[in-house]
Amino acid sequence: APGAPSSAPRPDGTAPGSSSERRKFIVDHPFMFFILNDDVDFFLLFGLVKK
Repeated sequence: APGAPSSAPRPDGTAPGSSSERRKFIVDHPFMFFILNDDVDFFLLFGLVKK
């Protein structure tokens, strides 16, 4: 996504914002699933969380 903090692959092999990483994020933060039902909101907040 434009303006993403980094597009480099992560050590665990998932790309930033990938579906597998998104699933892991939701598993780790289940309450966020209800807030982040929109990809734009997800990427904006995900970028802030990962900084």
